[in-house]
Amino acid sequence: MPEHDRGRSKRHFLRRHKLTIRRRTNADQTAPVDAAAKAAEFSAIVRDKIKELKISKVYNADQTVTATATIDPFLTFKPNTSKIADDVEVADGRPVKCTEQCNIDVQLLTAAGPVRLRRVACVVVDGDADEVLIDETLKSLGINVDQLLEQLAGKADPEEDEDDIEEEDLVGTTSENEILERLDLMLTDAIKEGFPPEFVQELREAVKTETDIWRTKLVAYPPAKLEPLRVVFMDGSVPYRTKPRQYSAAKTKFLSEYGKQLEKFELMFRNNQSRWACAAIPVRDKGPVEEYRCANDYRPMNKRTIPIAGAMPNLLVVLAKVKGAYFFATFDLFKGFWQLLLHPDCREFFSFITNDTVYTPTRVPQSATDSPIHFQNQMQEVFRDMLYENVLIWVDDMVLFAKTAEEFIAVLRKFFSRIHEYGLKLNAKKSCLYPRKIAWCGRIIDGEGVRHDPERVAALSSLPLPATAADLQKLLCTTNWLRESIVDFAQCAAPLQDKLKAASAGHNRKQRYAESLGLSWTLGDFLGCIARSTKLVFPSETATICVATDASDRGWSLIVSQVDTWDDSKSLTEQAHALVL
Repeated sequence: MPEHDRGRSKRHFLRRHKLTIRRRTNADQTAPVDAAAKAAEFSAIVRDKIKELKISKVYNADQTVTATATIDPFLTFKPNTSKIADDVEVADGRPVKCTEQCNIDVQLLTAAGPVRLRRVACVVVDGDADEVLIDETLKSLGINVDQLLEQLAGKADPEEDEDDIEEEDLVGTTSENEILERLDLMLTDAIKEGFPPEFVQELREAVKTETDIWRTKLVAYPPAKLEPLRVVFMDGSVPYRTKPRQYSAAKTKFLSEYGKQLEKFELMFRNNQSRWACAAIPVRDKGPVEEYRCANDYRPMNKRTIPIAGAMPNLLVVLAKVKGAYFFATFDLFKGFWQLLLHPDCREFFSFITNDTVYTPTRVPQSATDSPIHFQNQMQEVFRDMLYENVLIWVDDMVLFAKTAEEFIAVLRKFFSRIHEYGLKLNAKKSCLYPRKIAWCGRIIDGEGVRHDPERVAALSSLPLPATAADLQKLLCTTNWLRESIVDFAQCAAPLQDKLKAASAGHNRKQRYAESLGLSWTLGDFLGCIARSTKLVFPSETATICVATDASDRGWSLIVSQVDTWDDSKSLTEQAHALVL
């Protein structure tokens, strides 16, 4: 490959993957070509003690490696090394013996922002090199520098990729046979979960009475028989029209097909005379296949909106209604927001522009300020007499619950009848009959109590060190919804709150001064506290209720627990306590 083409390919790679590479010095350029091809140097921060290091990506390093000279200064702060016996092969093929291993927090600085990795296992080699070899860590992030450079070498422009978009099979005709197969699958799963055999036939009849309320694919169907959303703008609001954006070939193809499909189903119409137009933003879905969804940027319209005066349910209050219920069902409305009409007077406000066309929606847009509250209000109106007695609603996620099989079947019949009456459609792929426990609003619910989703708790407890005060604030806000299930949450969070106040005073929240606040150990204690999130049980009339209080000049606390079987031979602290919701 000519030298100028090689340089251009390298620049294309760096721009495409938003990586920054240190320029070689004259001394670097005199190094052998094969050695230069075996290392790409990045900038990083090791956070056991904040320090700038040079990170090298080496072909043969199948582990993350650092030198003793790099780790030794940290040991007085936090000795976290352990003894091992391992060999590492470096770039020139030499085997290097390793006798120690440690865990470090690493931050890769890229053009798109920092990428933070927590507790990276790192073997320690003897030497004074001020660098970290990080090939395996990059691969864990999905970055294979060598493979990507090889793929790029024969391409002049990364935007010329012509990957086909295999869209999810959501468009087409929903046959009755397909619906019946889905319903049979739900019934089979309910039987496997232990639904009482003597009530299976009644359950089958209740589920299959109204087959028209189910959908698996997007088709043209009339809107639900509910009030349309009418959005009111502030006085003096002027029309907003964004400039057309340039999209890649793949995104252009997606937007074209997306517009045609929704226009065909009368969910929107072409309106190139619109005075209002926000940007259409294709967002790539997770997964190996290049698929997109459209997320319109309605922020300019939301700034002009006078919000509806409404409120979402208080989860702690409504979840207490599930006490003693052991029969559950979960339902998801198929493309829920699109089932509700957008009032003709305000449709033009939510027009969006693709690469060549302006579309105006006829149904409720998902990203508008009033959409969730309006949807919640309408669903609560539909199920007003069942709400919190047998039904929980959070926007388009619905939970049915009952204490007995007879009550459960009666509730199902009433629920399906109400869905049919208002012309709503349920998603046959995302609904479930008789799960023994349900996941709803980030919580796992059964008839005995409520606990937070372990996967979410694990994700929160393994978060990296916040880089800015804004990141620290987001962490505290995110974890605050766990506080009722964590003993001593306020005391664990107080040091971080104090550091946030000190860092934010008179400064920009985005400045990177949170690194110098000494958060490593405080954060570790706090995240350890998050990992101890406990299940909250419903109060029992037969259990012994215990109330423990404490107060000092720093604060106060109160814990309510219950003991199902009190043992008089044991002290209070030796009893089997369960936290009460």
